[in-house]
Amino acid sequence: MKAFEKQEGVAFILISFTHRDEFYYLRFAELMKYWERSQEGGRKSFRYEELDEDYFLPKISGILVPYLNILQKDLASRD
Repeated sequence: MKAFEKQEGVAFILISFTHRDEFYYLRFAELMKYWERSQEGGRKSFRYEELDEDYFLPKISGILVPYLNILQKDLASRD
């Protein structure tokens, strides 16, 4: 994923919180923050409360996983 991002790709993970009926767009930069924390001896997982509320996918009728608007937000934040 890191090499892909270096080539100006957009790496992310979509997380499904089944019991909450929510999807989360985990940006690569955010994933690396949690990874580096674990490598430095910190917590090896992240808490739901740590996630950026701006990257939860909105519910849109007729679209199962509406990630394109959040992907656009991610791209805009990189400029």
